[in-house]
Amino acid sequence: MERLSKRRALIGGAVAVVALAAGTVAVLAAGDGGDGQTATATSAPSDVTEPGVTRPRATEPPSTTAPPAATPVLEDGRHAAFLTGLDVEGRTLELDAVQFLMGQEATDAYHEDHPEDPDAPPNDYYIVNDNPRLRTLAVAADAPITVLDAIRPVSVGWSDLPARFDGNPVPDDDRLWYNPFWLTVEDGVIIAIEEQYTP
Repeated sequence: MERLSKRRALIGGAVAVVALAAGTVAVLAAGDGGDGQTATATSAPSDVTEPGVTRPRATEPPSTTAPPAATPVLEDGRHAAFLTGLDVEGRTLELDAVQFLMGQEATDAYHEDHPEDPDAPPNDYYIVNDNPRLRTLAVAADAPITVLDAIRPVSVGWSDLPARFDGNPVPDDDRLWYNPFWLTVEDGVIIAIEEQYTP
């Protein structure tokens, strides 16, 4: 009887070794992706922790970092600018954005640029253009366009602008017109154009 128990123990041990070896080979074979690389038994993911109990596989958490947003050509809002180019058919304006300052803000900026002059800027406004960058924006089909006839505001159409700019009384190779314009921008598109009076 004792011999039989030893034989059963040996057979049982041999079966366990064979089962363990077969499991390792199966894991290694499953890890072979056809690229000649095999996974080790410790790197193989396991869904089963106990017989009959499955656990969800660990997955990488979703990324919470959004891709960087594209910088708009010009932020939404109302911006002063000199017009530097016009494409009638493409319905785009090229512009040089500036700061059109008035009141105390104009006086402070003027004195910063001209510390030797104790007076305020002429006509109580001051234009600051520290950035030479030119921008091109589309113009909405229904954008209202207001220009000045002397000092009186007048509405004109998009196709009227080239003839108006051809009559610039103060020709400047860098600008289409001597006065700046206020451009209202929404979602990267100009939705309104208004000429600024400058005495």
